[in-house]
Amino acid sequence: MATRTIDVGEIIDSQYWRGFLGRFLILLSLLAIFDGYNFGCMAFAAPSLIREWHIDKTTFGAVFAAVTLGGMIGAFAFGLVSDYWGRKPSVVTGLLIFGAMSLLTVRVANVHQLLALRFLTGIGVGALIPVLLTIAVEFAPRRLRAGVAMVAVIGIGLGITAAGFVGASLVPAYGWQAIFWIGGIAPLCMALIVFFGLPESPRFLLSRKRDMRRLGEILRRIDPSFDIPAGAEFTDKDKIVEVDAGTGRAPALLLFRGRLLAITMLLWVAFFMGTITPSVFVTWLPTLGEGLGVAPSFAALAVSIGGFGLIAASLLLMPLLQRFGFIVISLWTLIAPPMLIILGLTPVSNQEFVVLSVLLGFADGGSQGGTNAMVGQFYPDECRGTGVSWAVMMSRLGAVVGPVLTGVILSHGLSVRELFLLMAIPVIVFIACTFVLGLLHRRLRRDDTRQAFSMTTGEVPNAAKI
Repeated sequence: MATRTIDVGEIIDSQYWRGFLGRFLILLSLLAIFDGYNFGCMAFAAPSLIREWHIDKTTFGAVFAAVTLGGMIGAFAFGLVSDYWGRKPSVVTGLLIFGAMSLLTVRVANVHQLLALRFLTGIGVGALIPVLLTIAVEFAPRRLRAGVAMVAVIGIGLGITAAGFVGASLVPAYGWQAIFWIGGIAPLCMALIVFFGLPESPRFLLSRKRDMRRLGEILRRIDPSFDIPAGAEFTDKDKIVEVDAGTGRAPALLLFRGRLLAITMLLWVAFFMGTITPSVFVTWLPTLGEGLGVAPSFAALAVSIGGFGLIAASLLLMPLLQRFGFIVISLWTLIAPPMLIILGLTPVSNQEFVVLSVLLGFADGGSQGGTNAMVGQFYPDECRGTGVSWAVMMSRLGAVVGPVLTGVILSHGLSVRELFLLMAIPVIVFIACTFVLGLLHRRLRRDDTRQAFSMTTGEVPNAAKI
């Protein structure tokens, strides 16, 4: 009797919102919310800690930076971990790390202890975000990949917003510790839920040729009606990108082979440049507004409203990305340069400053959300975890470099208006990179036969070529 071949991609693509996909989306949303919560919660505990410890507020600059630095290390390390040992172990480990560190933060007695624990928390937070973006692509049907990944992006924004609500409602009554009790207990509970409720990515298992019996059991969970006979062989005809057998098994090396080298470099530049201007706005906007003669209350209002830009822009971009692909991101970001040029060349009133800042937040929020949602579609299963994680690491680096470079520029006597003009440069570079990536992605989408093609060395017969 001939051995039956099962197409993993066909089973995944057959999903609808009900059943496994619906449960997966709920779990993905909760994971992203708690990840965003732990990333942003320190900002809402800091005022109480400053008063309680009688320290200068500038001391907390290092505490905020520690989370970002830890996040870079977590993204770097766990990208490799997820490609070697699996997506599920990486998610569970990330949750355990930042859950445990948040609980320990409740007991801190000085800023040095806090600095160390926030650094360790950042490792867990940085580990989880890119793995969530990876599994969002691998569990989602082809027609819904961008939308499912965007759910994770929106969840992160909602988590940061939730930290603000917790800080405003619970801290006055229960102290700053309440923020970290929630930030610790909830992720540890989620780690148990993920351990027992989230299966390993079937595409990961297939790419590593591991435990085919387990792969069959996972596919039955995704679609209980699908008949998978014992001894079946598995393939994935829906692979967007395929690696050749001769290119080796090390995920990090695959990122720099053949055509993936150009894509990796473009993504790194885009992720780095794409976070410079938004990070400057978040950290420096009140000061920059003052340099333009804007009242502090209006600058604070611009920051508050602009924070919803990521969520609002992501919701609007979701159907556009699904319909038109990655190229939408570059077109969307074209909103930003004119706003920066106006701020750099034209005197503005308080109200005009708020409007321009909100439009910038809207453009930047969409560009960041879109790139995070789509990056996983450029890499093959064998190195997707590493590719996504290292791209996210570059965005964290940009978030550090942007504010520091701004301080250096202002200290050398450059005016605020000149700074706004300079801030247009990384945005324009980002637009150029995402436009080229968008053209590449459009060629992927034109593969009407749904056959994979090679992005490394060699070609797959009868497949589209880049």
